Amino acid sequence: MFTVYTLPEPQKINILLDFIAPDLFLLDYNMPVMSGFDLVPVIRNYPIHKETPIVFLTSEGSRDTLTAAIHLNACDFLLKPIDEVKLQEKMAQHTADFMLRRLTREL
Repeated sequence: MFTVYTLPEPQKINILLDFIAPDLFLLDYNMPVMSGFDLVPVIRNYPIHKETPIVFLTSEGSRDTLTAAIHLNACDFLLKPIDEVKLQEKMAQHTADFMLRRLTREL
């Protein structure tokens, strides 16, 4: 089960991150005002989110776009149209891996 928070104005992500600590970010490459790639440095600026998984969704599957996502330390990159079952599996996998790493560090 996932709790999903949406942000209709991506440039206001700081407001959201001041109140919640997501276990995974699902970002579209193409968004209004700023791209998902533009949001990554803002997210990573929060110490708690230095390692939080980021999954990109996009219809732009060029080598340059994929390379840029890898350089931003994205953990996955899914091309549209999205297979809902595959997306849920990937989100569950990345969230579980992240929570296990976090728990291991705390021990």
